[in-house]
Amino acid sequence: MAGPLKVHVLIRPRPGDFAYDQDEFDVMRRDIEAAVAAGAHGIVIGVLRDDDTVDTERTAALQAISHRPVTFHRAFDLTADPDAALQTLIDLGIERVLTSGQAASAAEGAEVIARLNDQAGNRIAVMAGGGITADNVAGLRAATGVGELHFSGSRAVPASSRVRLGRGEERLTVTSAERIGAIIAAATSG
Repeated sequence: MAGPLKVHVLIRPRPGDFAYDQDEFDVMRRDIEAAVAAGAHGIVIGVLRDDDTVDTERTAALQAISHRPVTFHRAFDLTADPDAALQTLIDLGIERVLTSGQAASAAEGAEVIARLNDQAGNRIAVMAGGGITADNVAGLRAATGVGELHFSGSRAVPASSRVRLGRGEERLTVTSAERIGAIIAAATSG
């Protein structure tokens, strides 16, 4: 292992879009305070305006109270202009941005990720994420030049009756140590 585990906590008050009302924003602030108090190394946020631009004021406010490295998550992939959004995040001093290149998967968005990674230089880390597997990770890294990856390494398993609880779910997604190991091995070989 390369060193102590660094935990970055996702701060997201609800599913759906990333334009939050004042109550939701207040929940995000409290959640950041709780995560920091619990020892989180970093915070993961994504706040947009209704026009799909980065909400600079709220992003800066959350960054200021975190006193931790901040990652802007895949809300970035919904921005209207990814080049402008990346520059906004750079100007705010955000440490990294997680993106699939505005596509359904990082492999499909590799061209955009590569362009963003070039634009970023050493001012912000571009982390590719979305649909990364052992089969596509080496090609994705070669095509984009990114040094950071985000993946789940999950697999589907049959759901027990305790999990289904009447919702009719037949499969459950769980983390697979084997898949994670295979992705890491493929990403670091050669």
